[in-house]
Amino acid sequence: MMKYLRLFPLLALVILSHGANSQELNRIWSSEAVFNVPESVLYHKFSNRIFVSNIQGGPADKDGEGFISLVKVDGSVEELQWVSGISAPKGMAADAKYLYVSDINELVIIDIELKQIHNRIKYESAKFLNDVCMTETGDVFVSDAATGQILKLEDDKLVLWLEGDYLKGVNGLFYEDYHLLVGTANNMLKVSLPEKTHEIYVPETVAIDGIEADNEGGYYFSSWQGMLFHVVPDEKPIVLLNTVEQKINCADIGFIHESKLILVPTFFDNRIIAYRME
Repeated sequence: MMKYLRLFPLLALVILSHGANSQELNRIWSSEAVFNVPESVLYHKFSNRIFVSNIQGGPADKDGEGFISLVKVDGSVEELQWVSGISAPKGMAADAKYLYVSDINELVIIDIELKQIHNRIKYESAKFLNDVCMTETGDVFVSDAATGQILKLEDDKLVLWLEGDYLKGVNGLFYEDYHLLVGTANNMLKVSLPEKTHEIYVPETVAIDGIEADNEGGYYFSSWQGMLFHVVPDEKPIVLLNTVEQKINCADIGFIHESKLILVPTFFDNRIIAYRME
């Protein structure tokens, strides 16, 4: 339904320069403001669609009012309330069959083909489950921003996998090459699998929400207040986008590798905006 899509002319926002390369961040499309507190976006390569988690109520309210939207890659909404009955859905990960969604103190597993909730796996002491990521072998990890823990899905149960003072404010998770990249309140960590040893990968950052690889050895990461960054290992992050003063958030970003689209959920602004470095 194209009424949900508003196209903008390409807008150069910032010049990104690492060494000899210079690129500009351009806005490619923006949805209409039809979402309800969109927190996370996930590109699903198996269906060539985008999942959007909508909190709708408060981020920690167990009210059952949250839902998942299904969006086409051009930004048009295919089904606004694709799956409902979730309280405050945030981070997501998926394989061909299931979509895994964090929801306060439980992991909600959705059967993608059937468009219905398959299972709810609760972790009683969880306070604010946030991001979710999946490894190439199907292991699922979930961050708890309130307790500073990372949980792992094992045999249909969530178990404590990692905790420590260095995980304060843990949120964004990204899997790559037998490591988890972990966004915390002030650093990006690199945690090895399965040893669980960690190092500070990108120091002195703002609080990190979403993390995505750029296909070229670098990473994009977002800060909820309204900032998008690019970083190359051993270099300082570069601010690509700052919409803090406009009160437009930049929550848990997604990325479409084939088209190199960076997908930004704007939270209280209720839109999804796609950008590309060109």
